[in-house]
Formats: sequence, structure tokens, C-alpha cells
Amino acid sequence: MPSPTRIWTLAHPTAGLDGDRERLEFDFERIVENAVGCDIALGVNASMDRLDLNDLMARAAVEAGALIAIGSDAHSAAQLDLTGYGVFQARWGWIESRSVVNTRRWTELNRWLERRELNQSPDTRETNSPCKSRRGIKMSTWT
Repeated sequence: MPSPTRIWTLAHPTAGLDGDRERLEFDFERIVENAVGCDIALGVNASMDRLDLNDLMARAAVEAGALIAIGSDAHSAAQLDLTGYGVFQARWGWIESRSVVNTRRWTELNRWLERRELNQSPDTRETNSPCKSRRGIKMSTWT
């Protein structure tokens, strides 16, 4: 069973909430570089109040080798219908399904999760981890 401290997806990268909270200023290229190096998917949020990552950021992330995860940001079952807005956001960024982790068949998704679990296990993290950001970059820089 994966530890709850593992990171598979970075959701709400800009932390913005339209009309309520301004988007964060951050080093997007560094976030993408570390997401690619750590095999962490970046979230495309389907909430109309967020739509984060936007289409341009999602496209740039995928071009740099990052994976995308489309999330509904649902806080109730009724809000699961919002997922379509995330799909539209990804389409506007010309994101293909092969770059979206939650469009994969279960066997392929499970292989990705298992590979990530192995790469993030305490026994292999320091020597075998493909995560380039583990050395010198604290996870707090991701928030």
C-alpha cells in the first residue's frame, strides 16, 4: 500500500481562485522540470473557478515531458460533471490522451503507480531515484 506522503499529482499549481484569491507567482519552468524529473503529473483542474493549469501552461508542460492529470475538483458527487471542463482545457492546450495519466487503461496506470512506488521507496530513493529534485530542493518550494 503506498504511503500517504507520496506525491503522484501536483494539483492547483497556481493556487488561484477566480474572484477570491490571486494566482501565485512561481517559477513554472522549475516546477515542470521537477515534475518531469520526479515523474509527477501536473493537474489540470476542471473547476470553472480555477481552470488551473491553463491551456498554455499545460501545453508547455507536456512539451517539456510532463504528464497531466485532469481533476474535477468535485466536492460532491454532483460536481463530477465538471470533469468535462478539464478535458476542454486540456484540448485547448492540444494535450493528447497519451499525456494524461487518468485516460490510461488500468494496467498501464497501475504500472505507472507501481514504478513510482518503487522509485520513491526509502530503500531506493537516494541511489536509484530518477527524481532529480530530491537533492537540494525542498518539497516546500512546490507549495
